[in-house]
Amino acid sequence: MCEPGEPPPCRRCGSLEYYSAGLCQTCHHFAPDRATSCRDCLAWGLGYRRRAGLCLGCVTWRKGHPEHGRCSLCRLELHLRDGACRLCWRQLWLTGRPRKDVAPDELAAANRHGQQLALGGLEKSLRRHLPRQRPSFKDARCARQKAQATRPVPVIPPVRARALLLFNMPRDLAAGARAGLPEPADEDLVEAVDAFARDYGRRHGWPTDRHHAAAFTLRRGLRILLATQDVPGAPIKASEAARLNDIRLPFGPVLDVLAAAGLLDDDRVPAIVPWFERKTAGLPDPMAEELRTWFDIARLGHATAPRSRPRPEQTIRLLLYGALPVLQSWAASSDSLRSISRQDVKVALAPYEGDRAHSVLQGLRAVFRTLKAHKVVFTDPTSRISLGTPASEPPLPLALDPLLAAVHSPDPTRAALGSLLAFHALRPAQLRALLVTDLADGRLRVGDGRVILLAAEVRHRLHAYLAERARRWPSTANPHLFVSQFTALRTRQVTGTWVNQTLGLSAQAIREDRILDEALAAAGDPRRLCDLFGLTVDGAQRYTSALGHTDLNESPS
Repeated sequence: MCEPGEPPPCRRCGSLEYYSAGLCQTCHHFAPDRATSCRDCLAWGLGYRRRAGLCLGCVTWRKGHPEHGRCSLCRLELHLRDGACRLCWRQLWLTGRPRKDVAPDELAAANRHGQQLALGGLEKSLRRHLPRQRPSFKDARCARQKAQATRPVPVIPPVRARALLLFNMPRDLAAGARAGLPEPADEDLVEAVDAFARDYGRRHGWPTDRHHAAAFTLRRGLRILLATQDVPGAPIKASEAARLNDIRLPFGPVLDVLAAAGLLDDDRVPAIVPWFERKTAGLPDPMAEELRTWFDIARLGHATAPRSRPRPEQTIRLLLYGALPVLQSWAASSDSLRSISRQDVKVALAPYEGDRAHSVLQGLRAVFRTLKAHKVVFTDPTSRISLGTPASEPPLPLALDPLLAAVHSPDPTRAALGSLLAFHALRPAQLRALLVTDLADGRLRVGDGRVILLAAEVRHRLHAYLAERARRWPSTANPHLFVSQFTALRTRQVTGTWVNQTLGLSAQAIREDRILDEALAAAGDPRRLCDLFGLTVDGAQRYTSALGHTDLNESPS
């Protein structure tokens, strides 16, 4: 019995905080909720009244751990796991320790200096700000990528002995595919090459998924070449790899992998070599041999005195195109270039006029100067022969509609190329050689040492292009700024043909149009053109001298 005025104890929990109907404020269903602490873990919070004074974590704990007794650490009568209550276990979890495989001494060490109380439901937030011993999913993925990057490259066993072939019979891969190609003789070599191909593809951003079509064709091409080898493990000739085209397998990536693995015997002949042989087929043998000497020096260069650098193939073709008609006319009366005199050169140049005469003389001079320097001929008959300065065509402006279509194109690549050319008139070679690292802080470093402050329109379009580049080729190893679908899987730069096709017009024509427009705005100041576009004085005068041209005044721009 209770004394008059004394509240009765709660008939559910025994508390003296009587509220109504024999229940206290905590146990009564309609009593106002108030902040209190959990009965088990002492976490402070709201909403415990509807769960008999327990937080949600302790309710779950009681269901999962029905054992009840005295905690070996805090000495409280609670539900236990391995002799410890949830409050003591939570103190260990707050240190970032995993919940499995915990030694008893670790649990005791975590509670040695007391226990950290928390607000109900905020244990995870508190743990998030503590140092983690177990890495997150992102950290684990970065660790796996770092381990793959530092993984040693598979070693391909070298061939110790190689048997010579009695007969070299060309293989028909198309017929072999119909009849069934053989299996490789050395499976260990196939596995080593396959592992090297996966590692090479990962480092160059290739699709290395086994189910990807490109990866499947690459691995199948390598397996076919290894299966059809006469000597397993010997270097594979590039001409043999080119036969993969007969069964519709691309051999370009296969050659890249074989070259990186040291298994490629590159026996390919440059296209200019058979072209030269065809052009000089009708010449006498001494003259053809002298021309072949010039051709080898021009194509490969010469490392000893007299030294010379290799010339581009296009330059060699232009020089030979200029000199070849005269050489063929001399072949009827002379077998060697040693018998050609200065008068013969003058007579040969007489039928030609203008630019054609300059091109013929330039080709003959290139041939005789090289042969004279290497003591193949005694004298240079083209010396002291001058035709004057060749007349150059004045640069003319473009129609603005194609240029505006390129600059405002929805294609990010075309818009970036067009804006760089329209605003800053880069050389096409500089445009193709740009690296991603050349672009920083709104400035662009170009090959001639200039640093260009990019216009706002150019920065906006380059930002859109870089986002598209990262989306399409996130793992490419190509360092160049502009990449195509072909060069994104390699490290070479794009070709001039790709740039012109992407723009829809000539990149060099855009550059000349923009320089000419600046020359008009600067009233023919050559110094300004040299500073803005990296021109020489002679190059700038070509544009300033064209300001009075009649076609310029009639141009649409």
